[in-house]
Amino acid sequence: MGIVQVLTNLYVADTGNSRIHRFDLTGVSNHAPWGTLGTGSGQYNEPQGVAVDILENFLFVADTKNNRIQAITISDDSVASVAGTLGTGINQFSSHKGIAVTGTAPNLNVYVADTGNNRIVPYTFNTVSKVFNYVTGGAFGTYGTGSVQFNQPNKITIDGSGNFYITDTTNRIQKFDNGRNFLTSWNVRDSRGTSGLTTNGTTLYAIEGNNQMDTYSAQTGIFSTSFIHESNQPVDVGIDLSGNIYLDNNTTNTIQKFTSTFVPLAEWGGNGSPFSGALGIGVNTGGEVVVADTNNNRVQRFDTYGTFLSTLPTPLVTPAGFSSPKDVANEAKGKM
Repeated sequence: MGIVQVLTNLYVADTGNSRIHRFDLTGVSNHAPWGTLGTGSGQYNEPQGVAVDILENFLFVADTKNNRIQAITISDDSVASVAGTLGTGINQFSSHKGIAVTGTAPNLNVYVADTGNNRIVPYTFNTVSKVFNYVTGGAFGTYGTGSVQFNQPNKITIDGSGNFYITDTTNRIQKFDNGRNFLTSWNVRDSRGTSGLTTNGTTLYAIEGNNQMDTYSAQTGIFSTSFIHESNQPVDVGIDLSGNIYLDNNTTNTIQKFTSTFVPLAEWGGNGSPFSGALGIGVNTGGEVVVADTNNNRVQRFDTYGTFLSTLPTPLVTPAGFSSPKDVANEAKGKM
């Protein structure tokens, strides 16, 4: 599940229920869910990624099991454009998982992590004509370990300068500028890859398979430092505007807050309450910590001191409910 926050709304790709939700920042549903399970226009099959442009005019959905992307006009709920089919050719996908959007109206850039085809597929989207345009010759990547090669890319992280970082399912990160030019790549220190990744534009924070967090230079990829905590199994990481670090610990079901030099500041949660198997965390520019509380089928909001703010609705059978949410994500301006 992907989550993106723009302005005063929170958009959630509810993968297990094949729909998209919108909430205000108090956790109240303020829009009927988009989509049902199906293959028609405006229907989804386990969408795993969602993105929204900075003006909150269009919603972009990685409709994973339908092997396509969809753009929704938020003001009237209409389906603006649909692109993609199953395959390996032009305008085709194979179980794509990540989607990101950059730029400003009228010309937006949409990037898709085409996981099964080991490539990144770029589109332009014109906010006037409301059409996806496949960038001819723009798709890049093949299977492999060289530059601009991938092994099941699954996540696209964008910094404030428009650079984007692509993570393989294995242990490599590659960095590109906003013109899709390759800049650098590096291997994370554990061969099992990363479960969590975030950046402030200067430092890249990666949760690795060896149950530790490693930091790297976001410019060069040079390893900086490792942090191993008694928490045992962090699965995701977030940072706030002050540089404080938040670890989502899947073993102890807690959120742990540290300074940028790893001095402990706070911890909240615990086995059984309020989290169960939480797999995603994000910190927005407004100073809120949002947790994808996976096994409890909900999303929870806290301030940066761990004070509870709200829970997004939980029932699985109601339009506002979730089914195993797994991720939260920040867009280019640091909003969630």
